[in-house]
Amino acid sequence: MAKTESPKNSRLAVSALVTAVLCIPLVPVVLGVLGLVGIKRSNGVKKGLGFAIAGIVVGLALILFLLVSLIPPPLEIVRVNSDLTKNVNNMKNITLALRNYSSDWDGKFPDSLDDLLPEYVDIKEAFLFRSHKKKEQGIRYIYFKGVTDASPNDTAVFKTPFPVSKGKWLVAYKDGRVEEVSKQEADSLE
Repeated sequence: MAKTESPKNSRLAVSALVTAVLCIPLVPVVLGVLGLVGIKRSNGVKKGLGFAIAGIVVGLALILFLLVSLIPPPLEIVRVNSDLTKNVNNMKNITLALRNYSSDWDGKFPDSLDDLLPEYVDIKEAFLFRSHKKKEQGIRYIYFKGVTDASPNDTAVFKTPFPVSKGKWLVAYKDGRVEEVSKQEADSLE
């Protein structure tokens, strides 16, 4: 009687699993597919179907993990831009409310932003700096007292308490403009 050899593991299938364990993306998928094809064509001479499938699954999981890890930076940019837009809109609306207040009070601006409530600004939250950073949430805009209708239009009325982007603060001016300024410019306004 002839002695029959037992099937040997497909080297491609084993390599697929090894490269998957080594966290090398895409390679295990390719090796696993090639291993599956080789095992099927061998007519039982090669085995290792489990290795090939495991390599493919782990390889696909690695690829998915890498793709998902690329998503947070764009989401962070969206959050920062959203906060910036909310702050600019709030600041423009507050500046408009300040100008309406001054027309009702003989050209005087209020002593505090709270003096705008509730007649000129509906909600107190409009005075709060918007930020996705927990430590910066709920801090009020910094208001500069003493502005009147006689003040030049380029007089700063209030600013953000923190930078809104890479060392830039937002400043609202009497004429309704809201601009980004450097830390040095923002500090000089106080």
